[in-house]
Amino acid sequence: MTTESSEQNITNFIQPVSIPEHMTMDITNAFFSACRIGLKPGELLHTSWFDLKYSMSAIEIMDPKMDARVQGNRKVLTVCEALSSEQLPLGPFSSLYELLGIIDELLAACVNWLTGDSLAQSIFICMYMHCTQLIRDKYLAAFCELLRRSIYQLRHIIICANVFDEEDHYKFTHGMPVHEPSNIFDGYGGFCNDCLHKLSVLELIAHVN
Repeated sequence: MTTESSEQNITNFIQPVSIPEHMTMDITNAFFSACRIGLKPGELLHTSWFDLKYSMSAIEIMDPKMDARVQGNRKVLTVCEALSSEQLPLGPFSSLYELLGIIDELLAACVNWLTGDSLAQSIFICMYMHCTQLIRDKYLAAFCELLRRSIYQLRHIIICANVFDEEDHYKFTHGMPVHEPSNIFDGYGGFCNDCLHKLSVLELIAHVN
């Protein structure tokens, strides 16, 4: 069965129905029935904007090694649940190995983001990036806030340069907190303020198109 014949079978199965614009119709059953009849194993019904990036995402869906939403046998906690159950230590950290381990994982996640992963599946899988203002370890708090601000500026530069395509860089944020930094995070002490001051040069670069 060719692709043209598959499309014709689906078209014949679902006859267009005229309904008022303000009404909606559930086509779930008809859609799946049409797919079972009109498509062969391995064929995919998709829209015209289905490109390489979306095809790679489709392969990763429900793969435990690739899909972060697949829980498997482990229970995934929200940030609020982790904080209320005290499973997310806020510091200060007595062990430098633990602190450096968190920073190292965040740097690795940043590299993954720069090479094509989404923010939601790389840097922001770290709960500390969602509750920076609650961290009591000044070094980790400063690092997380600096990383977030760096992401904001780097993303701005990459988008303005417009030299990437599809899988080279994923520019969408999916609601992750990467907006312009708020003054609320500027009170973490002299160490944090000194580090944040060094980022001022990035603000100048980011606005040069």
